[in-house]
Amino acid sequence: MAPLVLLQSSDWHVGSPLTGRGLGLTEELRARRREEVDAAPERLVGAAREVRPDVVLLPGDLWDVENVPPALFRRLVEAFAALAPAPVFVAPGNHDFAGADGFYDGAFLEALGLPEWPANVTVFRSPSWETFPVPGRADAAVTGRAYLSPLLEERRPLDPAPRRPAVPHALLLLHGSLESYRGPDAPVGSKKTAPFSLEELERARFDWAALGHHHAFEVVFGEGGRPLGAYSGSPTGRGLDETGPRRFLKVTLSEESPPAVETLAADERQVLDLVLDAGGREAEALREAA
Repeated sequence: MAPLVLLQSSDWHVGSPLTGRGLGLTEELRARRREEVDAAPERLVGAAREVRPDVVLLPGDLWDVENVPPALFRRLVEAFAALAPAPVFVAPGNHDFAGADGFYDGAFLEALGLPEWPANVTVFRSPSWETFPVPGRADAAVTGRAYLSPLLEERRPLDPAPRRPAVPHALLLLHGSLESYRGPDAPVGSKKTAPFSLEELERARFDWAALGHHHAFEVVFGEGGRPLGAYSGSPTGRGLDETGPRRFLKVTLSEESPPAVETLAADERQVLDLVLDAGGREAEALREAA
């Protein structure tokens, strides 16, 4: 069959208040930046029109807190519907967890008069691993799981690993902490949630792992330099721990070659991490130079 084209994103954190994180924005600039954070789903739709993916993979933390405003949820639903006919798979993380009385709960949505998730969206709702076929592609299946609460999860999700589906393109959606990750938001000590090692990921034998939870772009390579998966990182810089360009990922899988990973710009702005030589300046001169 034709190569399988994936579009991957995660950790949107729509509804972020942006009141901290070291940026020191004025209220006017904070409101503008909040709107840009909340527009990440619409920017993904634009990327999908360019990429024309066979499947969209979203490994969690789509919103920042459980009580995100219903108007933002409507925007999410409209964006997901606009991605059709591409199928979308969502593995809820520790921020957008799939517990009762939340936006993944059909009864909750009905009680608030909110729209249901579109027909092209599959949401993993169990903390145990599940596998679903990719509609229209007999050669592909997605395995994932959901968080049911925001609590720190110490259990290792890949020990034991889920059963690999018997298809040429087996895809894994995993929201958790790769122990070798060294990005600015790398957790310290016991604060890792759903930790897993590079060796565990490689032993799982999936053809691609769409990873969420960490906010810096990082491709994970296995033995021989083959890409095993990647964190796309957050698509909008929200603080001093989210500097540099923000990305969506296009991943192309074929049976003849290793996964091909391409990045697409996800944010027209960047939080820049600049170094200034103090050069013996006094405070006022240092402020002026900065």
